[in-house]
Amino acid sequence: MSISSKSPRKVAYAAWEVAKESLPAYPHKFAPKKFTQHQLFACLVLMRLFKTDYRGVEACLHDMPSICKTIGLKKVPHFTTLHQAEKRLLRLPNVRKLLDSSVSLEMDRRHVVALAAADSTGMDATRASRYFVRRRSREPNLWQTTTYKRFPKMSLIVDCRSHLILSLVTGRGPRPDVDELPEMLDELVPHATVRHCVSDAGYDSEWNHTYARDYHGILTTIPARHGRPTDKAPSGYYRRLMNRTIEHRAYYGQRWQVETVNSMIKRNQGARVPGLTQWSRSRQMRLAALTHNIAILLSDWVLYRARMSPLSSKVECPLCPQPCGRLRKAPHFSPCSDLIDAMVVTFLSTLHNLNRPPAIGDRERFSIARRRSRPPSPFAALSPRDRERVTSNNNLSMPSNPSVRPTP
Repeated sequence: MSISSKSPRKVAYAAWEVAKESLPAYPHKFAPKKFTQHQLFACLVLMRLFKTDYRGVEACLHDMPSICKTIGLKKVPHFTTLHQAEKRLLRLPNVRKLLDSSVSLEMDRRHVVALAAADSTGMDATRASRYFVRRRSREPNLWQTTTYKRFPKMSLIVDCRSHLILSLVTGRGPRPDVDELPEMLDELVPHATVRHCVSDAGYDSEWNHTYARDYHGILTTIPARHGRPTDKAPSGYYRRLMNRTIEHRAYYGQRWQVETVNSMIKRNQGARVPGLTQWSRSRQMRLAALTHNIAILLSDWVLYRARMSPLSSKVECPLCPQPCGRLRKAPHFSPCSDLIDAMVVTFLSTLHNLNRPPAIGDRERFSIARRRSRPPSPFAALSPRDRERVTSNNNLSMPSNPSVRPTP
């Protein structure tokens, strides 16, 4: 179960923490020391969260000095500074580090992902309304000068338990999904180890099964429905295995979790990615995936971790308006309503884990262990005739040793 935060101040602080875990403060030693890369990345995440552009997030930061104080900004960066920072920070090597840091901060010591789901979704590249596009395409004898064929495409592998994005591949559609799964598996974050991956029939291919199972050690569940309908058995060992085994079908019901992630991104951040070129749209889709992971991080301990100064014995919480004055060694939490939010999130997550159905085979193993733990029945060593005699005569007591038969 995952809950996305709607608080800009909390999201900015989480983005600042993620950038500190993965990126240096400055790109090189001769860089101007006006803003750190951590602060600029937090501003870019706010731009995506506010659904605005560079000038818009600059105006929002001028009107929200509390957010600037939370991430340590002494002055608001110019919109051209944010534009140049977006080109530098959202390159593929940096995005891989940021995505891995966001996953590691949320999962903490848990490295194994029991079940993951893969899917792709399309984004909007223009501001034209869907009603306008639908009307222009339905009007008869109307010369339509605008075509709506190309769109930005984003392929994801997500954790079905926490809705975190584990892998991200950007491209341009429409195009088939069958050849994108190997690249998505190669882009998995190093912190997470996926055990099982489910996807729809668009990824059905014998090579995809072979690459995931033999090269990455990941079990795959993909319906063997690719191609023309036929009554013959599918070609390939793993594709025929999908039709024979029933165990794989039980996990396929969780594939809708990746559809939930696609809906969360489009509802919270908007379905449009700005940009005139494919490279700029790819950077915006990477930023959207990072913003999604960072918004989920608010249920983790990172938001309530105290910010300690090496020259002071006091602890300063960036989410509180005033320092609490506690000792550095004492555990510190925000005295405001953030603590209540964390307790609610923890309770709901625990309740979700308790109500999950057991995996295949757990009930059988539990019943076998329960039968083995029971003491042997005294009737086990008696013949049916002796059992009838013992139960019919109330004066005869049950023997303590089952091997000794009662005397008539």
